[in-house]
Formats: sequence, C-alpha cells, structure tokens
Amino acid sequence: MRAAQRRATCACCVGAHHDRGLAVKALQGNKLSVLRVDGTEVAKKPCDLTVVDRSFLYPGMAVTSALDTNSGQPGVVTGVTTALDLVQLDEPTVVVATGVSPAEVRPVKELTVGDYVVSGPWLGRVVELSVDVDVLFDDDRSVCRVTGAGDKLRVLDKGYLNSNKNDFFPGDGVAGDASVFKASRWLKGHWKPTRGEGTVAKVEMGGVLVYWVASLQLGTDMDAVQASVPPAYQPNSHNLTFFCSGDATLLWLWGVGNRCFFRRRSPPTPSPASSGGPKKKKLRRHGMGMGVKRRPRVHAGRAEFEQPVAVVDTRTTADVLWQDGTRQRGVPSASLHRFLVRNEQDFFPGQRVISKQILSPVSDVAAGRAAVGVVKSLSYKDQTVCVSWIPEESGEEVAVDRVDTVMMSTYDLARSLDHNFFYGAIVVRLRPTADHQPWKRQ
Repeated sequence: MRAAQRRATCACCVGAHHDRGLAVKALQGNKLSVLRVDGTEVAKKPCDLTVVDRSFLYPGMAVTSALDTNSGQPGVVTGVTTALDLVQLDEPTVVVATGVSPAEVRPVKELTVGDYVVSGPWLGRVVELSVDVDVLFDDDRSVCRVTGAGDKLRVLDKGYLNSNKNDFFPGDGVAGDASVFKASRWLKGHWKPTRGEGTVAKVEMGGVLVYWVASLQLGTDMDAVQASVPPAYQPNSHNLTFFCSGDATLLWLWGVGNRCFFRRRSPPTPSPASSGGPKKKKLRRHGMGMGVKRRPRVHAGRAEFEQPVAVVDTRTTADVLWQDGTRQRGVPSASLHRFLVRNEQDFFPGQRVISKQILSPVSDVAAGRAAVGVVKSLSYKDQTVCVSWIPEESGEEVAVDRVDTVMMSTYDLARSLDHNFFYGAIVVRLRPTADHQPWKRQ
C-alpha cells in the first residue's frame, strides 16, 4: 500500500461488527497503524482491513479508477464532497449527527502552520503560531489562562491526535510545572502550589507569524512593496481571514478522530402516523463498540466550556475529469487510487502546452509568434492528444471552443511554464494597471 493511499478510512474487524479507523502509517511485520476515534492506535494486518473511504482527495490530484482495469487511463479530481458522522466521546459514546457537511462544523484550532491567510489586499502563509489555553481545575473550578501553551503544557495520554505541540482540545487532561500556572493569568480563583494537572476548557489562537506572499496591486514583486507590507507578526489572529490550507497533502481533510465544534440540529418532529409506534433514535446511539479503555474524563462542570465532537466516519465522493475528456460526478472515493505522474507526457484536459517542434502548428507561424495549446483530450493507449492551438494576438484572447483541434503525439508536446494554472492551484488576481490591460474574451 503506497504511503499516499494509507490515509484512508478502513473497516476493522473487531468482534461481531465493524469499527471505523484511519490507516495512518505502516509498521514492521506487514502491519498498519489504525487510528480510532478516541485517539488510540491499534496495529492491524492489511488483510483484516477493508477500505471504505479515502478522505485525502483534493482538487488537482491525479487518480485512476480501481474498477476500470482495462483502460488504465488517469484523471484529475475537479471537486470533492464529504459527509461526516459525529460522536460525543462521553461514557458511553453518543452519536451526535450523521451526514454532516464540513461547512456545518469548525475546527477547534482556527489556523495551522502552512495555512494561507488574507489581510486586506495581502495573501500570506502562516509559518509559526501559538495558542492560549484556559485550564480548569476540578477542586474548586478555578481557571487560569496559559499563553503560548505549546511550550508550557503537555497533554496527558498524548496520542496521534496530539502529535503537534499546539494540539489541545477542550476536555483533554493537561499537566505543567507549578511555575507555569503561577505565572499565568487567573480568570477565576487563584494559584495553589499543589495544582499540577487540569482540564482544557478553551483553546484560542495567540500570535501568528505570517510570510506575506503577494499583494493585490503588485503581485509577488516584494522589493517594490516593502513599505506597505503588513507586519510579519500578527498578535490578533482574528484580523486574518483563513483562505485555504497551503499543502495539498496536509489539507484539512476530515478523517476519523478529527475534533471539531458542531451546532446540534433540532431533532425531527415525529409525524402523527408514527407517534403511536416505537420511537427510533436516529441521532443518538450508544455503544460504538470501540473496545478501548480511555482515560477517565472530568465530567463535573461540563457546562462551563464547549465540548468538541469527534469524527467517527467519513463518506467522500469526487468529480473526476478523465484524460479522454469525459467527466464523472460523485465517484465514491474508495473506487479511486492516487496516480503518481510518471513522465512529462501525462497530460490532462485543460492543461496548457507548447510544441517541441521547430514549426508550430498554428496559422501564424510566419509571424514568429509562439503559440499555446489547450489539451482537449488524450488517448492513454495511443499517446495522442487533441490540442486546440491559440495563436498569440495583440491584447485579445481567442475562445478555446472557437479554435480547431489538432491531433498530435504526446512526445511532441511540453507543458507551458508560463501558463501553469490547473485545478487546485492557488492564484492571485492582479488589479489592472496602466501598463497591463486584461485580456478580453470574445
């Protein structure tokens, strides 16, 4: 199993039923480490696992079909839809909701390292951050706020979910030196020398260090905009707007065990026809059968802070544009495999290409202008490409659908480095200046 394919939701055979887990890494002895909803990991043989969902898909990823073994053609993901099932990790585990859209939840931590953020006309990337944690003490319900908690607190029973030093979740047990709590700001009560452990009540973003990438006016010409660039250190993260995750392989991809906040839905009102029959609990179900002994949680004072919920299952579908130009929508993710682009001839519809030949196949070769082509379709077996060639014209762009297509060999083409835009790419639209007028589409 390739490393890129290991991050998949698997059904693990446990007892008389199936539990969901997230395959996260390979272990010695031909085993996989599977992350369960409560944050613990178990070792399983691949033969005991069934892939039920692949939540790592993202726009721009190249994939192949696990069902169509004859053609073998790859495609590119153009869109992803995910539904989440959420549980509350109480004793016993309680189902909160099923089929939830990611738009209905929010992560516990607003930003992470690598995220792209926007401030006014500026686009930047987070390179460092800190979090502030409110710690609740059970003896008298005192609360203190620990700033920069990542370097001062440790999570008790730290597992995969807390592999990052800034990963804290409400309800987690934490510990720290007495000097840390003594120097912290006490929101309720006061410091005592005997206090060394508490419960996370709230997590807030602290300061954020941002590397500014581009501006709306001047793009990436950083030498010309040094005077107007925002400060790299942003003490208030609320002044920044999250744009997207910066690393396609580390996108905020919802998987089993992720924590988030969710506004509970109102239960459906039973119809008169069904009011007399036995009531079915659709949103609350006990006993997920995880078979895991968890660290006892602090139940007293639960109402004092918002409790996150955990993702127990995901269902991901993708829209795929195949090399032959056909599109499929709502493809189950378990039926797709990641395709590693092996050479320069792996083109996809929509990509811009140039000709390697001395003579360009466009009509204005005599003028000495280089032409850019748009891939319309590709035959994976024959290695031939249908290309629409767009001749350079003074200040105007010719619509692709109004240009005749030419059949060419993939070996006579190369990607255009000046038009390297594709699905999933992060781009900045520049404001027109006196020296640059936008192209007009006919």
